[in-house]
Amino acid sequence: MTKILWLYSSKGTPINYNHWFHMDFVRILKERKDVQVMPYGYLLKKYYNDLTPIEWDSKITLKDLKKVFDFDVIIMDNKDRRFKYNSGGSWLPKDFNDFNLTPKILMEGDYHAKAKWHLDGKIDAFILRHKSQFIKCQKDYSLKKCFWLPCSVDTEVFKPNTQYNRKELIFYLGTLNKKVYPYRYEAHKILQEKNLINSGRIFEQAYIKNLQSYICHLSGSSYFHIDPSKNFEIMASGSVLFTNEDNKSGIKDLFPQNSYCTYKSLDSSDVEKKAHKILNDYGYRQSLIQNALKCIKEKHTHQIRARELINIIKQI
Repeated sequence: MTKILWLYSSKGTPINYNHWFHMDFVRILKERKDVQVMPYGYLLKKYYNDLTPIEWDSKITLKDLKKVFDFDVIIMDNKDRRFKYNSGGSWLPKDFNDFNLTPKILMEGDYHAKAKWHLDGKIDAFILRHKSQFIKCQKDYSLKKCFWLPCSVDTEVFKPNTQYNRKELIFYLGTLNKKVYPYRYEAHKILQEKNLINSGRIFEQAYIKNLQSYICHLSGSSYFHIDPSKNFEIMASGSVLFTNEDNKSGIKDLFPQNSYCTYKSLDSSDVEKKAHKILNDYGYRQSLIQNALKCIKEKHTHQIRARELINIIKQI
């Protein structure tokens, strides 16, 4: 039996940290018979009362928590690696740096900023969700205990829904920050000029319904060459993943190339041509979708990733 103390900070609202990818993964992890998990963190009990037995308190130490739940390992999981709460202070237990009774593992979620966590010697191992960051941490920070644990998806939530008639149009969900996401920005710009795409920021159930209501969704890595959880959610929902070519993101290691469609990263010069093929070639589109659904089911569910996580913990 592996007993995990899961340190996490919500930082405000569930939307802020993509709960399907983070805390809902913990919910599925808890279903395993060989695992016990206790989540603990700032504001966590407000949104996950059924999972979180102890209300966050700055006076509570890790030694206090170990008396309540005799954990074997600590995993820190957060969309924001800085581990700050809203007023700016650290929400980690005050004896964190000096606590050495169990290994401390940082599951890296924020991939757009460097952090001193890699250098202060207080972390025993690092789990990276993106291959580019896994390689970067090994190379730039000389970290020996690094593991690549790709994103995954809850296939009970993200799945095709025959109740919706899919619109024969491409949709883009998310932000269009040109500096951070140059590839998707340029691709979206071209498709918008040709009236081939709709876009918007949509959350929670409306987000899921949107993925189930269009035949294709635009995506793309950031300048850090990530393979975001959104890619997995698009594929699992039965929509064509239309993303940029990227040899660094790890997408070619995760999915067969006949399960998604790419556009050129440098200038998106073929994005219109590829878009028309997706929209007009039913057979091509269905082939991509079926291959993607098969790969997700066989390799990238939360249940599969939970097993892989336990194997990593055993190695550490």
